[in-house]
Amino acid sequence: MTKPTTTTHRVTKAINSSVDDYTGYSPPQNATNPVTIDRRTLSEFMAPIMQSFHQQFKQHIELQHENELAKKIRQMYCQVSVLHRLQAVTLSQTNGLLAASVLELPTCSRLQGLGQSLLLQECERVQVFVTASEKKCGYQPLTVYNNKNYTKGTDGWSIDPFSDCFWKSNLVNLNGKTYHSIQT
Repeated sequence: MTKPTTTTHRVTKAINSSVDDYTGYSPPQNATNPVTIDRRTLSEFMAPIMQSFHQQFKQHIELQHENELAKKIRQMYCQVSVLHRLQAVTLSQTNGLLAASVLELPTCSRLQGLGQSLLLQECERVQVFVTASEKKCGYQPLTVYNNKNYTKGTDGWSIDPFSDCFWKSNLVNLNGKTYHSIQT
């Protein structure tokens, strides 16, 4: 089977037209003797080319380094998030207000731990005035709310029903700050 002549003619014509475009090109007369060029001319000619390769290589290395750092940052952020959650679950077993503060929830929030789950409780913010009542265990914080006696909870934010020896020492936590009562 023979090839169509029109296809061969088109290819030949395309090759010939591209050769005509390079009118300034003159092939070497003797292919066995390459053109000699001195080192200085070669280095001047190659310097811009090598510089661009060098820049691309440096950019590639910097990009790889940035990608590795971004990956490590994402991994560390994920690990910190997991640790925050585990810390909140652990703290919620004993102090729900402290657990809520670890997760940066509003002041009047409490987390109740239920296994690996957390229940968020929002409390009512009430301003109370605290005084001290001297009992056999020392001074006890005392506040009156709705005509009932209360003391500040050991978490420093909540109020609990008043009892004579609720606070065992002369250090008292009020709204996250520690106060010392002086025995006279």
